[in-house]
Formats: sequence, C-alpha cells, structure tokens
Amino acid sequence: MQKTNSLAQSILTFILFSVSGIGLGYLTGLLAASIANDSSFSSWISLESSTKFKSIVDVTSKTIWAQSEDGKLYAWNFICYGNIPCKQWAETLEVPSDAHDFGERPMEKSTSCQTGSVDTIKQPPGNLIECARGRYSGPEYGESVYYALLEDGSLWALNTSSSLIVFYVLPIYFSIGGLVLSIIVFMIQRQRNNKLQVAMDSKPQ
Repeated sequence: MQKTNSLAQSILTFILFSVSGIGLGYLTGLLAASIANDSSFSSWISLESSTKFKSIVDVTSKTIWAQSEDGKLYAWNFICYGNIPCKQWAETLEVPSDAHDFGERPMEKSTSCQTGSVDTIKQPPGNLIECARGRYSGPEYGESVYYALLEDGSLWALNTSSSLIVFYVLPIYFSIGGLVLSIIVFMIQRQRNNKLQVAMDSKPQ
C-alpha cells in the first residue's frame, strides 16, 4: 500500500513538473517572439548624401525615391541585384511602374511616422518634415520601412519586421525546452529523495 501511494505521488509530481515546465517555456517563448518582433528595438539609419532633398516621391520596403532641392529624382535601393546601384543614391528618371508588385503595398505618407500601425516608432533624429512607410505583406512574413525627411534635407530609414513563423514556432521550441528541463529537475529531485530515504532507512532504530 505504501509503495502504491509513493508511486502515485511520484506520478503526480512528474505531471506537475511537466505541466509547469511546458507552461513556463510557452510563456517565455511568447515573450521572446514579442521581443523579436518589437519595433522599439529598431534604430534610424542615415541614408547619407551630399544632396539635400525636399520631398519623398515614393517608397517600398526596399527602395525610396526622393526629389532633391534642384528638382532631380534619386533612388536608394537596400537590396543589391543585377546592375542596379544599391545602398547609395543614384539619379533616376522615374519610379518603375512595377514598384509595388509582389506584395509591396502602396506608400503611406504623413507628417508623422506614427501611421496608425501597431509599430511603436522611435522619433527621428531631427525636425521631421514628412514620413513615408513602405510595407511588404507576405503570407508568413511582413516588413515595414519608415523613411523620414528632416528639416536639414537629410533622409533616414528605420526597418521593422514581423514573422508568423517566429511567433508560432518560438513558443513551441521553448515549451519543448521547458518540458525537457522540468524532467531533468524532476529526475535530480527524485534521485536526491531516494538517497535521503535510503540514508534514513539505514539508520539504526
């Protein structure tokens, strides 16, 4: 009878350890996913140029087109492919007609970088003239890039991203890790209890 009670108690303790480990792991995974998708950790970067700009013409999550003070149109591409200049300003004639194909959403432009999205955007490093948001929306991944035109004619960019894969996969991984850790802790605790019980049984009555 005593062995049966001891076994039942061990099983109950194991279940409690396992459930606690899974629960804590899942919550930790949710926190990690939230941090990974948190735009407040993103920082503004300068799109350096000796040219002073007066307006943002169009944007996507990968490219910005801006008009300089002398009326010329310039483009900055973040992605390097083909013979297109990247990560530098290059004079161009027009915005390509297919700029917003393949998941690139239309430009959102305002006098504030808080465009009504769920992103919490840091204030640009200067007096803001206008801010534009380029956004890519895919089935499992999304990306927004904010472009800020400042009073001194400089342009800055801030990148944010979100991933459904990260949001769903991280909690699962952390739950599995929590379960494994709880089993290890349970086994260590059980081994210590067994040694303690043997020591108590070996004492002379």
